[in-house]
Amino acid sequence: MMNTLSRITSYIFHPIWLMTALTALLMALNPIAFFSAQPTFKGVLLLSVFFTTAFIPGIAVLMMKFLNLIPSIEMPQKEHRIGPLIIGGVFHIWMYKNFTDNPNIPDILALSTMAVIVTLFLCFLINLFAKISLHAAGISAMTTILTIAIFTGDADTLSLTSKDSSVLLMHPIILIFTGLLIAGWVGSSRLYLRAHTHEELGAGYFIGAIGPVATFILMG
Repeated sequence: MMNTLSRITSYIFHPIWLMTALTALLMALNPIAFFSAQPTFKGVLLLSVFFTTAFIPGIAVLMMKFLNLIPSIEMPQKEHRIGPLIIGGVFHIWMYKNFTDNPNIPDILALSTMAVIVTLFLCFLINLFAKISLHAAGISAMTTILTIAIFTGDADTLSLTSKDSSVLLMHPIILIFTGLLIAGWVGSSRLYLRAHTHEELGAGYFIGAIGPVATFILMG
């Protein structure tokens, strides 16, 4: 049971979904920044982020598996992650370039994308010498970016509207603590599956935090 739950957690909070989830949360936390006269703007934006940073890189990883370039999509050894990290980095850079060329994209999203790119680059560098938890780096980066956005005024109360028009409000501080709890659960799941050591998880959490902080300080 615990094994199955840990695997489900690893799939749901896989770092490949990071940019898509981050974009959706920023939209919910700061709807004014993402306001557009085009009613389909948010949907098209979210879909483009998903295809560019998750779907296409995911297909590329599957192709690498079918071509026997990697033994499995779980990539247990650090050598197996070099290609996928390069692919992910390239498509995130492409996404960032599109964002900076589009005046309708709010600065917070473009800056958050650069923060993810910096985190990916740091993970790539460390991965050349030692294995690091990409799950930990991903969830740490997202929690850090959202925390910075909240405390810099680029995010407000999380507002979710259901089909019956009722509105669920979540205070941003609660969202931060939820992110921390999820980060802890993801780390525990990776340890339970014996996918990482405590040191690899700690390195992932650290890189996921330091990458966005450095980005926002230097470029914010």
